[in-house]
Amino acid sequence: MRHHHRLSTSIVALVLAGMALGFGVSPVSGQTQDGAQLPKRLIGDYGYWSRTQQPPYSSAQIPFAKLTHINHAGVSFDASGALVVPDGFLEPELIQKAHAAGVKVLLLLGGDFPALEMGPSVLSTLVANLQAFVHGKGYDGVDIDWEYPSTSSDRKAFFELMSALREAFLSPYYLISADVNQRGWATFYDPISLVPYMLRVDGRPGFITYDDGFSTYYRVRYSVWERGLGGTYMWSLDADYDGHSQDLLEAMFHASLKQPQ
Repeated sequence: MRHHHRLSTSIVALVLAGMALGFGVSPVSGQTQDGAQLPKRLIGDYGYWSRTQQPPYSSAQIPFAKLTHINHAGVSFDASGALVVPDGFLEPELIQKAHAAGVKVLLLLGGDFPALEMGPSVLSTLVANLQAFVHGKGYDGVDIDWEYPSTSSDRKAFFELMSALREAFLSPYYLISADVNQRGWATFYDPISLVPYMLRVDGRPGFITYDDGFSTYYRVRYSVWERGLGGTYMWSLDADYDGHSQDLLEAMFHASLKQPQ
């Protein structure tokens, strides 16, 4: 899997207000240092590549007592449903230490999600491979990193995937989670910054802000043409790729082509 940081490129902030868990999630199990049970889930993504960074970050640095769940990132799947496990991904100490602290570890899965729409064989192969990997390595479930099912065929494939996973990983013994922009949210654009944000339509608390192609285009155009800067920089190319397009890079490219009239 590519070095995927689970954030679309140039996201300003993202508050997951009650989203991303479902399909049979068990009660919170993590413990604080004083032994009191955390009243809410506290989930952290952990990418295997951070072990080789400077300074390195591994299970030796994770504050398990301050978490309830960890999503272990790095595994993906190809168009056939075969898992792609990079060298250096496996870290038995991660699961051992997490379980000793009462923390659940989920396998964060990215990959060629559009391939699931090509036929049932890909889905069945993927689920069988996930069963073998999760059971064999001691994970507590799967976190699906599909950013994001947007078309009707995407949503159908997503539902079939999650249903198949629930049949394969029975509740409450295994957890299944996914990042999703739930129904009941409305999108607005700030009139000054032109950045989108979302609010709940029923007025309940909740706020999400991010960059899309529209805001990225005008941000780049303003920077390079109105402010005269020499160019723009993206971190990172892989985080903008959803399996078939790179919308933010496309917006940056068109905004950089020529000075607007």
